[in-house]
Amino acid sequence: MSTLTDYAVERATAAQIAASPAIEQAAAERFRGWNVPDAIVQEATPSSVLQAARAAGLLWVALDRGGDPVGFACVESAPQRVHHKELDVHPDHGRRGIGTALFRAVEHWAIASERGEVTLTTPNECQVLAPDFCWVSSQCRVRHVAPAAGSFPRAYPRPPLL
Repeated sequence: MSTLTDYAVERATAAQIAASPAIEQAAAERFRGWNVPDAIVQEATPSSVLQAARAAGLLWVALDRGGDPVGFACVESAPQRVHHKELDVHPDHGRRGIGTALFRAVEHWAIASERGEVTLTTPNECQVLAPDFCWVSSQCRVRHVAPAAGSFPRAYPRPPLL
C-alpha cells in the first residue's frame, strides 16, 4: 500500500491500544544511535496513559485496510491548546502521509473544540524533525526540550497555510 487512501484515521478503541507499544518502539528505532535520552528508544507510553486518553477522547489511531493499527496520536488537552504526548507511525508504513493525517485529525478536533494551538515536544537532539511538524499545520508549535534541563528553549511557529 502506498497512498493515504489505503489507511483510515479514527478515534481509537480499547482493543486497538494493544498495538501501540510495538508501533512506538518500532518508530523509535529511527533514533537509535542519535544522542537522545535512552527512554526514547527503550520505553513505550504506558497502557494506562493510553487507556485514559482513549476514555477522554484524546487518542487517535491510523488503520491499514485490514483494520490493523499502524500509527497513533495521543494528546492532552488544556483550555487553549492541545499537546501531542506521542505521535508514532510504524516505519513499515512511514513516508505515506499517515503522521500528517494523524496530526491533522487532532488539529481538526482542536479547532472544533476552540483550542488555539497544537503543540508537540521533542528533545533538542531531534531538532531536525521541526520542519516536518511545522509544515503540517498552521496551528503547530514545535518545542524542543533540553533533556537535562526540561526547559522549552525553542519554538517554531508555522506561518498560515496558503
